[in-house]
Amino acid sequence: MKHTLIILMVGCAVWATSNLVHAQVTVGVDMGEEWLGYMNVSELPANGGAFLWGSAWGTADLVAEFSTSPSTLTLSPNTIDDPNEYWYQCTGSGSAPNCGSPGALGNKIMEANMYVEKTDTLAGQVVTFEGNVLSNSLSDLFGDYLTKIFIKDFAPDYSSFNVTEEIIDVGDTGAFSISLFTDPGLGRHVQYGFATTGPNVWVTDAPALGTVVVEAFGTPPGTAGDFDDDGDVDGNDFLVWQRDTAVGSLTDWQDNYGFTPPPVSAVVGVPEPSSCVLALLVAVGATSLRRQHRGYC
Repeated sequence: MKHTLIILMVGCAVWATSNLVHAQVTVGVDMGEEWLGYMNVSELPANGGAFLWGSAWGTADLVAEFSTSPSTLTLSPNTIDDPNEYWYQCTGSGSAPNCGSPGALGNKIMEANMYVEKTDTLAGQVVTFEGNVLSNSLSDLFGDYLTKIFIKDFAPDYSSFNVTEEIIDVGDTGAFSISLFTDPGLGRHVQYGFATTGPNVWVTDAPALGTVVVEAFGTPPGTAGDFDDDGDVDGNDFLVWQRDTAVGSLTDWQDNYGFTPPPVSAVVGVPEPSSCVLALLVAVGATSLRRQHRGYC
């Protein structure tokens, strides 16, 4: 029994050490999450490159858009429909003060952030952001454009952050995976997503500058064709439509058929202490009983 106790005590020591290993969570390009947009605006390098301002933007204004047939996220250079010379140089058909026009070069550097933010729930963990780049055709026709994959861990007041990031090189495709050990402090905000940076561009010139297309999964909130509002688009939705065709368009159901709720993020937990402690207590109890029994012999 002495040897058993030693083994159990060593096992508990190993458990105690493993308790220092932090949980791991893996996230991806899940359309079912709440994706946010934030734009940082700076001067062109030729004008000093100083940061000017940043604010929350709609994701469609970044430009970043999900598609459901197939499931993808497309990231494009930012377009500004305001022709003012604040935004455009007079290199196109426009003239000051409204320089914006086809061929007009952008007058600002736009960092378009498309991301998911979690407060507290991802703190103190090894967060891994994974996905698959299907294509990257960004062009340097009107300036240098690039897209980064990132995980950021912000202080509660957003005054500082830790970051890990990776640039998607032009032409590169395939799987990506980055990880960040996040701070365990309360109130911290962990963001993961994409940042596309480059000069703003007139909308008719944007297609020539290319895009980054990333594989996505899950069902966007309120996906067309999900007539029973259960998060997926399946045969049950068709039955709902048959009973009441006014519920929506059959074409929407056909386009989105097959979508299922996103999988739960993979979390590797730390073993509960009870198993080790209980086993040790049982062994100690057994030893005590054995000693008592010997005393009566």
